[in-house]
Amino acid sequence: EQSTKMQSYDASRFHRQVNEALESVNRVLHNARHLKLPDNVTHKYDDKYALADLLTNTALAAQVNNLELLGLTKENLVTIRQWAKDRSVTLRLKAEHGCTFTKEVERKVESPVYHTKVKTIIGKQEITEKVVTTVTDYHWAFSASWEIFLFKGNDPNDKISLLQNALSCDLITSSKNSPQPSTSVFPPVDLNLTWLLTQLNDNAAFKFSIDRDNKKCRTPRRNPDTEFALKFLQEVYQWAGSVREYYNGKLFPVNSTLPVRDNLSFVPVLTLFDENNKHQKDTSRTSSSKSIVSISDESESKRSNSPVLTVNDSHLFLEEQVRSIKAAISDYRFSASSLQSNSEVRVVILAGSFQRICQNYSDGVDYIEELLRRQLIAAIGKVLTPAEFTYYMEFHNRNIFKEKYGPQPFSYAIRLPDHYPVGLIGIDGQLADGTLTDPIPTLVRHSKATRQMKFALNAATNVSFGGDRYLHAYVSHEFSGSVGAKLNVTARARQFSCFILLIGTITGPDLFDPKFATIVRDKDDLSIPLLCETLPTAKEFKDAIESLSPEQQRFAKAYRSMQLSSTLFGIVVLQVKPQLEKVLKLPIDSLSKEIKLTQDILEIFTKYQISSDLISYEGDENAPKAEKVAQVKKHVKAMQDMIYGTREKELEEQKMKEKMAKAKAVVPERMMRARAIPMCAPTMCAPTMNLCSAPVMMMARGGGGPPAPSPVLAVAMPSPAPPQQLQRQQQQQQQQQQQQQRQSSTQPQSQPTVQPDAPQNQFKAEGSVTITVDTEHEDYTKLPSQLDSKFEALDEDSALRSTILKAGKTWTKSYQTALLAAPSKKTMHTGDLEEEKKKAFDLLDCLSRSGCLSFDHASLHIVLAATHCFDKTLTDTLVKDNMNPIEKMERSMLIIGTTVHNKPAKKLLKPEVLAKVLAYSPGVFQDLPHLLPTSEDKALQDKGKEKEKVK
Repeated sequence: EQSTKMQSYDASRFHRQVNEALESVNRVLHNARHLKLPDNVTHKYDDKYALADLLTNTALAAQVNNLELLGLTKENLVTIRQWAKDRSVTLRLKAEHGCTFTKEVERKVESPVYHTKVKTIIGKQEITEKVVTTVTDYHWAFSASWEIFLFKGNDPNDKISLLQNALSCDLITSSKNSPQPSTSVFPPVDLNLTWLLTQLNDNAAFKFSIDRDNKKCRTPRRNPDTEFALKFLQEVYQWAGSVREYYNGKLFPVNSTLPVRDNLSFVPVLTLFDENNKHQKDTSRTSSSKSIVSISDESESKRSNSPVLTVNDSHLFLEEQVRSIKAAISDYRFSASSLQSNSEVRVVILAGSFQRICQNYSDGVDYIEELLRRQLIAAIGKVLTPAEFTYYMEFHNRNIFKEKYGPQPFSYAIRLPDHYPVGLIGIDGQLADGTLTDPIPTLVRHSKATRQMKFALNAATNVSFGGDRYLHAYVSHEFSGSVGAKLNVTARARQFSCFILLIGTITGPDLFDPKFATIVRDKDDLSIPLLCETLPTAKEFKDAIESLSPEQQRFAKAYRSMQLSSTLFGIVVLQVKPQLEKVLKLPIDSLSKEIKLTQDILEIFTKYQISSDLISYEGDENAPKAEKVAQVKKHVKAMQDMIYGTREKELEEQKMKEKMAKAKAVVPERMMRARAIPMCAPTMCAPTMNLCSAPVMMMARGGGGPPAPSPVLAVAMPSPAPPQQLQRQQQQQQQQQQQQQRQSSTQPQSQPTVQPDAPQNQFKAEGSVTITVDTEHEDYTKLPSQLDSKFEALDEDSALRSTILKAGKTWTKSYQTALLAAPSKKTMHTGDLEEEKKKAFDLLDCLSRSGCLSFDHASLHIVLAATHCFDKTLTDTLVKDNMNPIEKMERSMLIIGTTVHNKPAKKLLKPEVLAKVLAYSPGVFQDLPHLLPTSEDKALQDKGKEKEKVK
């Protein structure tokens, strides 16, 4: 199979090729040498780089050996190296074919002799028959010429010819149709050799060496130098494959010549170490390279006790390569009539050698990378998953952050000071491994509200709230091919407890935009999915708009500003019971043990939307608490009686309407039946014709005689007059309303005032330490742009992305229909969520008196989310990128932590880890915008590096 693309690494093929090569190696080297694969030999990490360098230099020298066997001389090499200083040098195969008609020849073709026995008069006789056929042969003269040469720049006429040949043969056909085109000029097959020539030093020795100081250098396999070598050798492989395709696929089949076997040569590119771990030359055989090129031994003197093979060993392998190729060419047998000569065989065998060298080199450097992978897995004991890395980061953050600044679980009890919690609010995350959900860890800063925030119930009503402020920062990570944790907002209420939950975004310095709202009460358990949407990094955004028009750039910047503001995800918790006491003008804790009264009031507010003024306390402010509660109970009882009475009245009226509807359906039928009965005199029937107010009686009468008894058709209709009980209730309600109006007219109305320093609600996570900061009013809307600027300045890998959190529209709710009922579960969709929001807003309207009263016992949780996105899987990040994801996540946590806590990184970390963190993340210790480390930072950085060297 003629392939033009190198195969990907295959462990079984690689080991098979190495084992086959070892047989030749044992003949080349001394018997005392013990060469093995690197995974079976003790070595250091630097030895892998040395091996990669040796493999590259050997592969390049082997390619030049092939060019020399094609016809490249030492003088030619000097010339093309001079060309390569300012122009490109190209190796080209050029081929042309021709076919012309020469003659037409007729010939006799005799068929085999047939013996047939025939009966005659005499007896059986044997008759011999033979058929002679005249066949016309058409003769064609086929010619082919090809040349392999080097040329400078873009001028093929300025060339150095390496090898060429002209072939011809006679083709015979049975028809006068040409077997080949009259003229065929094949596209040239080119290979750029410029990079190869630049790797030679002044002594014509290859000096390839991986620059480990290059910032893009990751591993012996992943670095710019090795990538250039692989790219060049891939081009060589492709060129050689096209050359083989021409000879074996286009030239030789013209007269059915068999392809040339090209896998008979020795490949000197061997991924082997010396088991003795002694870096000494094989004194039994030395070689200074008999080729026109050699391998430099400058770096060899820097290695001591290294198992890497010596340059002398590589020279011996290169000599064996040349010897094996010459032997394969000389031993090849071909017929004189075929389109094969020594030149064609030479080119095909060398093309196969070109390809095998490239493939061995690619497998060799890939083997080094695979060896790193296997060694890493062996050190850990298993292949790590992203979920296991998440567990480690939680452990790591506990070890580096001070307790009061480290990540805390997002799980907070909803409670008043010195009171039992009424519920729980949190954000849980479930990892992809299916483990139980746990509260997500967030960096959190707590502060007291110094200014009210507000949100709109409708166009005319705004509700304000104070309480606590919690600023959270959640930093997650994603590896290629993995799914991040599934996040859910969880809200739970205890029995006989209630609070209002709002979910939305912060849209202004003191504005909250609630997208969803719900009432959580009486052992409700609510689960709200959160959707995560990552934004492009600041660097990606700038690169993307760089070539846009000014108008397009302005649009993109404006939209990105909106996206960044959407990252301020907010959760507001409003406690109901203290607000009930406030709106009813009751002292604090008046309703703590009034469970039934609280439930009745909530029912009045949520189910009937009754104004709070109808049941609030009106009287002496200095009256005892019991007296105030008693008055509220009385008002609630009166309101319930009125509601129940009205409900009974409505039910009674509904029954009357149903009976009337039935009566109207029956009367027409009976009147149709009564048409056949003589009607009574008008004076007799007039009092009974009101069908809607009294029973109807119709009598049959005879001609002129007295009325005769007849069946009576009667329809009993309900009386529209209300019962006396309802009338009394209505009179009582009117009297109560008049009394309240008189009281309100004689007493001055108290205007509610908003108190910024109202008692604060305490939200506390069990086992957590929350930083409380008393600061002036903070504008949270500035944080997204501040973080975006920090990401751009300090995130060297441009991997940290701002993330938008949104509440999903499919919620799950667990609830109990009664106190002793079994829990039920339901799924809430868009329609249900709209209804829940409406109920919550109705209750908020009652509790705030349409925005006149603020909520003092409230809590606002602001969540800023960011995702560190790795381009590869966890293992590939370690092996291919040589990147420690722990250090990258550590840096990301510090970038965000310094913003949330508004403190320098040195204040957040434990003293014992400062030097180590500074050594690998110095940027986060620099003050923006100067980005210059202090002398103290430099000393800590040097100390950390010194410790790593000792380790």
